[in-house]
Amino acid sequence: MKLHMLDTTSFKKYSEPIDIGGRIWMIDSLSQTAYDEIGDFSSSFCMSITTGRNSCSILDLESRAISMEITRKRTVRCQTYHPNLPVLAIGDGSSEVMIVDLVGERKLFSFMVDGRVNTIAFSPAGDYIAVGTDEGTFTIHDTRYFKCVQEIRCTSMAMAMEFSGRSAQFLAISHANGDIKIIKLGPLLSIDYVPLQGTLDFPSWAKEEIMYRSPEGPSLLQRCMLDGSKESLLCAEGILDEAPESVLTFDRTTGVGCFETAVELRKPNIMKLILTPVVDGSLDSRSQWSSSLLTTTIPIDGFLTLRDLILNHPSRYATEILNKMTFMKVPFAPPKRCCFRDNKTRGSDSFTDPWDEESKNLVRQSSRSFNFSSKDKDEVVLIPAVLPLPGLGSLDFLSALLAMPNTGSEVFDNDAMGLVLTVLWNAGIKYYFFVDFLLNVIFCSCWINFVDRSASSTSAIADDAYVVTILAWSVILINIIFTVEQGIRFLTRRGHFFRSNWHIIEFICIILVYAYSALVLMEDGEDNSIMYMTNSGQGNVPLAVITTLFLTIKFVSMLRGFDVTGYLVAYLLQSFIDVRGFVIVIISILIGFTVAFRLLLAKVPGECKVVIEDENVLVNDCDGDPFGNLSRAVLSTFELTIMGSYDNAILYEAKEIFLVSVVFVIAVTAILVVALNALIAVLGDSFSRVQENVTATRQRERAELIVEYLSMMPLNHRRKIESKNQYFHSLLDSDGHGDLLIQRDDWQGGLNALKKELTEITVNNNTATQRAMENLRNELSDEFRTMLQNEVTSVLNNVFLELKEMSKFRQVSMRTRKVANAAHAAQAIGRNLKTPFDGIKKNIFRDDRSHGSSDVSEDENGYASTLISI
Repeated sequence: MKLHMLDTTSFKKYSEPIDIGGRIWMIDSLSQTAYDEIGDFSSSFCMSITTGRNSCSILDLESRAISMEITRKRTVRCQTYHPNLPVLAIGDGSSEVMIVDLVGERKLFSFMVDGRVNTIAFSPAGDYIAVGTDEGTFTIHDTRYFKCVQEIRCTSMAMAMEFSGRSAQFLAISHANGDIKIIKLGPLLSIDYVPLQGTLDFPSWAKEEIMYRSPEGPSLLQRCMLDGSKESLLCAEGILDEAPESVLTFDRTTGVGCFETAVELRKPNIMKLILTPVVDGSLDSRSQWSSSLLTTTIPIDGFLTLRDLILNHPSRYATEILNKMTFMKVPFAPPKRCCFRDNKTRGSDSFTDPWDEESKNLVRQSSRSFNFSSKDKDEVVLIPAVLPLPGLGSLDFLSALLAMPNTGSEVFDNDAMGLVLTVLWNAGIKYYFFVDFLLNVIFCSCWINFVDRSASSTSAIADDAYVVTILAWSVILINIIFTVEQGIRFLTRRGHFFRSNWHIIEFICIILVYAYSALVLMEDGEDNSIMYMTNSGQGNVPLAVITTLFLTIKFVSMLRGFDVTGYLVAYLLQSFIDVRGFVIVIISILIGFTVAFRLLLAKVPGECKVVIEDENVLVNDCDGDPFGNLSRAVLSTFELTIMGSYDNAILYEAKEIFLVSVVFVIAVTAILVVALNALIAVLGDSFSRVQENVTATRQRERAELIVEYLSMMPLNHRRKIESKNQYFHSLLDSDGHGDLLIQRDDWQGGLNALKKELTEITVNNNTATQRAMENLRNELSDEFRTMLQNEVTSVLNNVFLELKEMSKFRQVSMRTRKVANAAHAAQAIGRNLKTPFDGIKKNIFRDDRSHGSSDVSEDENGYASTLISI
């Protein structure tokens, strides 16, 4: 039998077939990590082959020949390489597993199991080895002492198994009867707790080992979260930045994952930290978990964590998370061909491809080019993408977003919410809006005709009472429909109903319509019946005016559902909110000038004109005194200062002409010039803010309408919409490498997007500057420390040499206690600075040997005369 090798990129023949000498049962190869560590020498043992005999053949790829034969007592049934080392594990029919060092060509260890070995698998970090036997047992052994740390018994013979990813938290096993199980492993006793400080400075293999393995307790990421200090959070951030899939780790004792830990701690910064790699695409783009992320519980855990963050913590954290949320590729979905006019957004009850049946997949032809016909010239190739979190379109989630305190439209200024609201609006909610808008148009038409025919100021004798009666009951019936709508909304959103100003206005409109209609029907008592009107001119005019104004505001609120008017409604509302302080100031100024003008012009008569009556009689027609009473004085002051309309004669007929002129100039300057220009500036700022976030503002108004109609529709229909829109999909462009191209400006205003980009650049530059300064500080500290140690070492070395020279003349002039004390002091300094004195000890010991002197001696007084005793 021969071994054929193919190029994995072109699938062409890599080399000539190699004769193995038997039927090939199993092939395994050295890992890329081990290959990189060893170098080209590893090609001599990088492939292992079994042929059904009691030996395992090691193939040399350079010479294309067998370089080593490993013989066993019984038939070799399985083999596997270590994930990081040039080590091969071999299992045979004698119930023995042997570990072989391929570099040293020697046996490292062997251990026995119960039954013949059918399958072997190393954990991703290489710290455990799992063995499956024909006795129906799976055992897990540590690779330090090869002791069995966990045993899994099954009802059938073990056939195959594999650890999950890099964390080894799950084990997939298969049995001879066809059953496949995925087992969540219990606590595996491995490494001890490592200190959190300095973890990021470990080598890559050590970091992987401590990130995905843990003793009986929380994972390394959970330990950083539980510690809560600034250094620990920085360590957690570094772990997530380098290995985003570490969010999959959990406490092996309790089974609690990182998301549950973050929620239990009730710290928003930790919740934001753990959510970021899930929503920003880190797990999708930089880890091998991208194809299975959506099949885990991470999306649901992330959604629940985000919902808790919205409900119980400041809004800025949720806003940052939503702004970072991006799309990820739909697993196992091929690129799609679609026309420019096709719908490229859709909701689905699953993360799988919702366009699978409708869209056309790319078909690769034998010429290796995509097959496009002439009729497909306007088609484009797009990549199916999906938002990583489900449930973003549910009523509870959107209500929580709108109810967040101290938040504006910025929470909707992102791709995620733009897609969610667009899909929900097109999923059937817009039809509810169109029906409601048409009903409001009919109601307003009926109301206008009703008040015009029933109000005492506008009704005519010729008005048909029958028509007025029909209009009155039409208004009441439609108002009953509005009452039912508001009642359903109130029962559905008890805690959020009165937080919306539009709900309050609509509630007031309902009460006012009932009040006016009831008064009209009850005041027509000629026939003692409220069902039919015989006298239609009894309507209360002030009540009709107030009701009409509130209905006008309500109708304007309905215009939020249209793209061309939604942001204008938001601009008007924002303008009214911004001028609240200005209105208070201007009213205070008007009151003061009203009193002043009344005091000065109270007795000045109004303008008089000569008019011709019907019988050609000249009559002097004079207006009332403009400042004769307070009500007239208020209107006259408003007309004088705000409108700039006045009669010069009024000013010259006053007794204090000079004082009137001064007050008039001050009033016109203060109100007409200064205050009104300030008002224009305020309104300009309001428009700038709305225009800056025009898309976000429109999306917020759209979200309010969606929540209103979701809360009032039947429960079954709402649940149907929510279940069909759990995940939100979009077809996006891709670059030459297949990565998604996301244009964030599609959902955001251009100026706002530019500001955000500049802000991100500023933050990144500040972070880089801080890191550079920290590195420079550490380098300077190390350099100064080294220089200081060298200086101290040099000085003390000279001291010791001088003292040693002096010790040679101890019989002559060195018999005092002071010299002995100096020697003891030098010895103490040497004991405290051991490291710098290594070189000194060598020099002095070398000097002692050259002079042949003793290390320790005493003079005749008993004082120590030695200089070195380190």
